Amino acid sequence: MPKPAPGRDFYIATADEIRAGRTTDLYFVRTLDILKKAGRSRANVVAEVTTGALPNDWPWGIFCGLEEVVHLL
Repeated sequence: MPKPAPGRDFYIATADEIRAGRTTDLYFVRTLDILKKAGRSRANVVAEVTTGALPNDWPWGIFCGLEEVVHLL
């Protein structure tokens, strides 16, 4: 089993690592590859947030982490 990087207790990316692009979801890597192949690598994109289902059939949810994402921008 892999271990966290030296000096870290958890697998958590720092803000600098995120800003430098040293960590990402594979989805974004694949999307960029597709955009490059289509000649659209400079396209403007927006975020999309979806959920397949909520626990216990709740009609609402809570979107957490937006403040942290805004600070990264």
